[in-house]
Amino acid sequence: MVVLSQPALDQISFVENQKPASYVGIPTIDLSKLESKTLLVKACEEFGFFKVVNHGIPLEFIDRLEAKVVKFFSLPQPKKEKAGPANPFGYGNKRIGPNGDVGWIEYLLFQTNANSISQRSSLLLNHYPPCPELKALSGNLTGFGEHTDPQIISVLGSNNTSGLQISLSDGSWVSVPPDHNFFVIVGDSLQV
Repeated sequence: MVVLSQPALDQISFVENQKPASYVGIPTIDLSKLESKTLLVKACEEFGFFKVVNHGIPLEFIDRLEAKVVKFFSLPQPKKEKAGPANPFGYGNKRIGPNGDVGWIEYLLFQTNANSISQRSSLLLNHYPPCPELKALSGNLTGFGEHTDPQIISVLGSNNTSGLQISLSDGSWVSVPPDHNFFVIVGDSLQV
């Protein structure tokens, strides 16, 4: 889940300093349909990215979760730090920047099963707050930078917020139209 504040969006320039057109060709998998398994495999193999609909998670639950996440990340820094440091679970924050991306990321990492000692199957909530350095810098700035996800899969909720872009097989970048559904990203581990 990504929560990006509007001031941060206004200060971030996109890949090659231009906003790509929204891409509507993203595979959409309706999980209530019998053929969803076949379409899911095809989307993983051919595209590496897809949207899921009719996933069974009530919109009211998603809205409540997003409101609580926004409320948490809006707290003063000392209050947020009481939920950390992440080791590995809890609140954490760090500066981004070694790969050409500029900014700051805050996150909450939760176990999905409190009875498990495993550090896998986790829920990560990211927040990209406005960064003072963005005001002073110019050039090809991005919110998180070009990257791949090392996991098996990433399930991303866009919070109906724009900013997410994907690279197509021809190398061109396209914006993903935001909505309240979930996007699935095939990670490096699954590709291997």
